[in-house]
Amino acid sequence: MKSKLQTGLAGLRSKFMEALPIILFFLFLFYSVILIFGISHVILVSVVTILFKINYRRYMTARQLMGLVGTQFLMAFLSFLATLNLPLCILLNLTVPFLLVFLQSSQFNQLGYYTGAMCFTFLQLRPVGWQGLVMQMAALAYGLAVMTAVLYFHSRRSRKGDDFALAEKGLLLLAAELQSAAGPVPEDGKKPADSLFPILQGLYKEAYKSRGLTKVVNARGRIQYMFALLFQRSVYFLTNPYQESTLADESCRDIILRLARYMETMGKEGFQQGGSKDDRNGYSKGYRDGLSSEGFSKQGKELLAEAAGREEAPYIFVRNFLGLLLLILEDLRRIDENVPSPGWKLPVYRRPVRRLFCHMRTDTFETRFALRLSVVLTAGFTYSMMSQANHGYWLALNAFLLLRPMYEDSASRMKSRFIGTMAGCLLLQLLLPLFHGTGWHFVLATVMAVGLYMETAGTWQQALFSTCFALTLTTMALPQTLAAELRFLYVVIAILMVLAANRFFFPTSLKSQFTYNLNQLLHIHQVYLRLLGRSLKMPLDYGVICDIQIHYHLVHDQIQEYLKKAGHEKEGFIREMLWISWYMVSEAEQMLYLINSRKISSMDNEQMDDYLIFTACIISDIQKRLNMRADHVPAAGESMAYRRTMEGEERLSRLMEQYSKQVSRLYLCVCRQTENANING
Repeated sequence: MKSKLQTGLAGLRSKFMEALPIILFFLFLFYSVILIFGISHVILVSVVTILFKINYRRYMTARQLMGLVGTQFLMAFLSFLATLNLPLCILLNLTVPFLLVFLQSSQFNQLGYYTGAMCFTFLQLRPVGWQGLVMQMAALAYGLAVMTAVLYFHSRRSRKGDDFALAEKGLLLLAAELQSAAGPVPEDGKKPADSLFPILQGLYKEAYKSRGLTKVVNARGRIQYMFALLFQRSVYFLTNPYQESTLADESCRDIILRLARYMETMGKEGFQQGGSKDDRNGYSKGYRDGLSSEGFSKQGKELLAEAAGREEAPYIFVRNFLGLLLLILEDLRRIDENVPSPGWKLPVYRRPVRRLFCHMRTDTFETRFALRLSVVLTAGFTYSMMSQANHGYWLALNAFLLLRPMYEDSASRMKSRFIGTMAGCLLLQLLLPLFHGTGWHFVLATVMAVGLYMETAGTWQQALFSTCFALTLTTMALPQTLAAELRFLYVVIAILMVLAANRFFFPTSLKSQFTYNLNQLLHIHQVYLRLLGRSLKMPLDYGVICDIQIHYHLVHDQIQEYLKKAGHEKEGFIREMLWISWYMVSEAEQMLYLINSRKISSMDNEQMDDYLIFTACIISDIQKRLNMRADHVPAAGESMAYRRTMEGEERLSRLMEQYSKQVSRLYLCVCRQTENANING
């Protein structure tokens, strides 16, 4: 019993210390806003605190902070307009949430809309009219100024190099994998590069987070992307059977081991700051005397020169690896020296206006959730404005908090909100008689606020503290029992409204998203083939290549995550298909690199066109066999010749041949699955 109590107290203390910066920020803002602007503007504190909570662990530039602040002011003004009359309320609640979700969220960043929509929603809860607009904007400006100052100084103290800690860890893992590449398969049955997959997937996710309205990745995101590409090509090399025989050659083994030692040193020392990390830990004297970023570049160039002139797979791998790594080191140097280094531009088809008017489809996550959120908020605020019911805005507030992108998350929150609200109402009936007077109400509210920010969002415990905090303030102006009844009533109505919307109005669930992702997986292979065809005629902008590469790996990762959580009756087949598909993309990416960078001297464009058309037809047939929407591809003509090698181009020929083998493997895998399904059916 004593040990359980100690464990519980230790867990409570840990949660408190983790939430302490948020708690202190909230309490300071809460009481200062009340003192300066009055309690009627306290709703702003919740908005600004959530913004702080989301961003205080991030490194944020002054430009990013200004963009965040500007967005909140825009949302605040639009929310004010929505409170003026019913037509504006309906119009703005239909359009603003829709645009926020459609333009700022995606299936990989499902809550991208949240901070803007939260400000737009919360500030409609307490209309201020024209006479109160200046005071409301002043209160918002004060809260955002405090938040901006804290985030800015916190960012200045945090190390920029921490952004690349995942890449440093990956270099150490990769060095170990290369050193054991010629050895036997581990007894636990793991593939040689299993430990690297989470690294490269994590780097692709980090690169995606840097996406903006005009850039597919920014300068730092570009480095994360190039590291991801580096590890992807390394995993491909390590897991491909053709490299096993080449590593039997002593010179090939030697060049790989030297590369591994170089990576290990870089991973331990920290490639961005040279010897700064391990100098403090007394790491090897040989490197203490000064491997800076420039020193790593020099060593890399020397090793690159030694790897030139040989065409065995290990030598090609070393050259490709070091060529990309040296580009990364140069970009890191530019960042350290504050030299402008723009990211790649967003492809035209990904740009906001183009997506809004040309690429809006009801089968995509963004469109479906955007429509659902807009309709629910419009219904909630229309009821509040038309009925003028006491605290009627609680309906829209709870509906906003309960409506999540995925049905499963919404269902979990509905259950938690119901239990937490009921428990909070009952608890407060017992506590409020003990806290008489305004001063004691604020003491109780402070305690509940501490609990609110200690608990995980979406749990019934957090809903309990949220209910107690809201009712503690509400009962200053409303009878205790009436306030509790209204709170519970509006939570129940919000649950029913959100449940109906999730079931019958453009529903999105993990299962439906999984099915959509499987379709996307094969569609992306068709896109790669089209990009290869386009690159034959003229070089592509690298933003297009970067976009499709990141998109594929995030889709691949979502499918794997779903299989881990939910499983599937055809899990074995899907995992085999994923593995083959990953190889295909790795080979397509390398072919695209060779062609797009014009490293091919004797390209037969007509032969390559035939190769791509035949391959596209096979993948289209695979899509049809799996009952997926097949991409439209040109029919293969009788005069076309399907040759899997390119005369005079050994590297490209090897990739073409490997890619063709993977397509054949995928086709056979799908045929076996469909035949088994027909037999069992």
